[in-house]
Amino acid sequence: MATHVEWDPVGSLFEKPRTRRRWESEWKDEAGEQKRGRSGQFSAIGFMGILFAKQASRESHAKAAGAAKGGGWASWNRRAFLKAINTLQTQSKVFLLVEALALVALIGAADAISGWDVSLFLFYAFPILLAVWFGDRRLALVCAVACGVAWFWANNDSHPYTTAYAYAWAAFNRAMYFLFVAFGGTAMKQQGEEFRARMEALTRARELEQEIVRVSEREQMRIGQELHDGLCQNLAAIDCAAACLRTDLEAKALPEAATAEAIQRLLKGAVVETRDLARGIFPVQMDADGLAAALEELVGGTNRPPRVAVTFECDGEAGIDDPQTAMHLYRIAQQALNNALSHAAASLIRLRLCWEKGGMTMSIADNGRGFSPAQRPSQGMGLRTMQYRAHLIGAELVVESNPATGTEVRCTLTFPHAYHS
Repeated sequence: MATHVEWDPVGSLFEKPRTRRRWESEWKDEAGEQKRGRSGQFSAIGFMGILFAKQASRESHAKAAGAAKGGGWASWNRRAFLKAINTLQTQSKVFLLVEALALVALIGAADAISGWDVSLFLFYAFPILLAVWFGDRRLALVCAVACGVAWFWANNDSHPYTTAYAYAWAAFNRAMYFLFVAFGGTAMKQQGEEFRARMEALTRARELEQEIVRVSEREQMRIGQELHDGLCQNLAAIDCAAACLRTDLEAKALPEAATAEAIQRLLKGAVVETRDLARGIFPVQMDADGLAAALEELVGGTNRPPRVAVTFECDGEAGIDDPQTAMHLYRIAQQALNNALSHAAASLIRLRLCWEKGGMTMSIADNGRGFSPAQRPSQGMGLRTMQYRAHLIGAELVVESNPATGTEVRCTLTFPHAYHS
């Protein structure tokens, strides 16, 4: 039976060369016998290892396929992160304090193991900020005191200070830093909450403003419909009655027939003015293709003697998906026309609706007396209303004026409200 002899590499260096070669030969023979005796065991272990590797590969592929089906690893990590944040936000302050103190203890133990040379001083801020963000100031102060105690204990045996007073002063400085992190984090949290509250208030105010404008538009539409369907019909009926009266008076050759004719003429004028008023308050239905028709009718109602000449141009087929957006554009054009008629003293006003790549542009230009930038008048109610309406629909309103060429109001609207058909 062969005996196993261990080889001392250091000692073998001092042996004779022939003795060392003989020992190496015996060791190789014994290693060969052990290798041949264990070859069967190695083969079995290798076969089991291959099977285990294949099974692990199949499991990893299945997990990857499941993750890809559910949106990928990034989506899964995001859902897990949001779930963790939601858990921290909804849990009680007691559990949050326990978690923060456990994290302080873990950082303190790691700091004690690493020693003074590899300091983990900055990592103590994490549990403090955790308590600040998901808790309140009291939890943050408790964590700050705990961090000071943990730092003092972790570096008590490895600090390089020669006196206890020096180390106490260093611990005091660290404690002040921890308190600064607590108060600073609380101030940042309060500032963020105030900013979020202001943004929510601004959003709510804008929603209320839009709702007020929508209510105003609905009320104007109701009044326009009442004028068109109620008062106009009554005036038309009175006009028919006046025509019948005039015919009867003329048949009897009475002088009152001229008076009846004058009444009928006034009634016809009242009907026309009432219809114009109704259409100004409530234009045609603002569907996808109704804006151009409404603007053309607006220009037709404005272009009457002794009014100035008003023209309308529409390049291409411009459409608006949102009826409210179309109504705002109509009101902007209506206000710009009224301003040009009232203040520009122009002889020609051009209203142009043009489709451009990615949006549409509506311009109202006149050849009246403009104004230089130095003589620009203060913004009146009409201009502020136009700018407000453009802001509501996300459009850009530009007013350009020159004393030699006149004034142009240009409103540019981009997607998604405008489309080209």
